[in-house]
Amino acid sequence: MDERHVFKLALICAMISLLALSYITSFPDLEAMLEVRARDSRQISGRLIRIENSGSTQRLWIEHERETPVLVFGSTSLNLTAGSQLWVQGRENSRGEIIAERISLSEVEK
Repeated sequence: MDERHVFKLALICAMISLLALSYITSFPDLEAMLEVRARDSRQISGRLIRIENSGSTQRLWIEHERETPVLVFGSTSLNLTAGSQLWVQGRENSRGEIIAERISLSEVEK
């Protein structure tokens, strides 16, 4: 390879790295998502208290033994309102937040 090919290859690698970095940092709660430990899988159900939106993340506060924060990355097709009964399966991070893997309205609500 001559110097031009090496330079082009280095430039392409740098562009891919920048794209990956911008994608990763676009998640406001990426740290919370990365802290998830496999052994902390949980299922909870309870009444939805409030919803906080932050970019592509929703933080749902569910009354389950205590106010429990549930993080939902992306959007959900559920019609969520305060007082809805929810069932959530997910993994708990070190901050006590549940990272939702599955979420649905309880049978009473459907």
